[in-house]
Amino acid sequence: MAEASGWAAARPSRLRALLPGVGLCAIVAAVADLLARLEAMAFGAPGLGGVMWALVLGILLRTIRAPDRACDDGIAFSARRLLEIAVMLFGALLSTSALLELDPLLAAGIPVVVLATIAASYGVARLLGVAPRLAALIAAGNAVCGNSAIAAARPVTGASPAEASVAIALTSVPAIAVTLALPLAAASLDLGPGHSGALAGLMVYAIPQVFGAAAPMGALSLQVGLVVKLTRVLTLGPAMMLLALLLPDGPRGGRAILSRMLPWYMLGFAALLLARTIGLFPEMLVPPVGATAHTLAMLAMAALGLQTDLSAIRRLGLRELGAVALSLTILASLSLTLLALV
Repeated sequence: MAEASGWAAARPSRLRALLPGVGLCAIVAAVADLLARLEAMAFGAPGLGGVMWALVLGILLRTIRAPDRACDDGIAFSARRLLEIAVMLFGALLSTSALLELDPLLAAGIPVVVLATIAASYGVARLLGVAPRLAALIAAGNAVCGNSAIAAARPVTGASPAEASVAIALTSVPAIAVTLALPLAAASLDLGPGHSGALAGLMVYAIPQVFGAAAPMGALSLQVGLVVKLTRVLTLGPAMMLLALLLPDGPRGGRAILSRMLPWYMLGFAALLLARTIGLFPEMLVPPVGATAHTLAMLAMAALGLQTDLSAIRRLGLRELGAVALSLTILASLSLTLLALV
């Protein structure tokens, strides 16, 4: 009985310890959401978006003044647990039925492109001297879905918040450049609408960016791009498994390998994806679940920013930038090779 009462008393104490940090992340996320809305109103299209603004504002706030030590527990909780929950909920927003709309060879080739890009990008980054965990995050971000993949890969790789922030910063700017350049590239390569959309779905990071890259090439390009992009996101689980095996200090032993390759939030992701695919997940819940996942992701990105010491970013050099450039080159080459076969 004494143990039970002690446990019950510990719960409010734990909540009180988390509140300052989570509250600070919530304030940063709210300001980020406002900036994202103003950005969309001003330019008529998504720019950085709420998630990226949350990261940027968190870094700026940490640079101006480090958060009080009382916020540490809540910030750490937001950067890890809330992020894991957001990744899990994302599974409810997808459905494998999208695969049925694709050419069978294209559908089968997408995971091959993603996993081959991860392996090759990681290998190139390590040859350039990039640290193993940062190399893994860069590879995942470029190959799968940018910020979301980096966030999902952080617990799998054991990367620090600073490494995750650096990887996001390194991959986000080239992602915008790719989005802007794709319509011109597709035209210069004389790609048809379907292939142009597929290239956009294989190359860009976020769904809003698919609109920016594929919409100028027509409605068919946009439709194909969105389906390819969603199919690419479905490889998130296998991608995390591959990263766990690539890292030199990865898990050893059967249980350790499974726990690193299949963390609880990825199992939840798979369960929600399956439930949505077979019709067990109510469609009316998809919008609120999506809004919740987006909010939690903003809180988590704000936390990552608040944990980031800019001195880590200042130490970046040509090796990291070269790794990102070569990773994108690998992804583009493999994507074009796949499209040539379809």
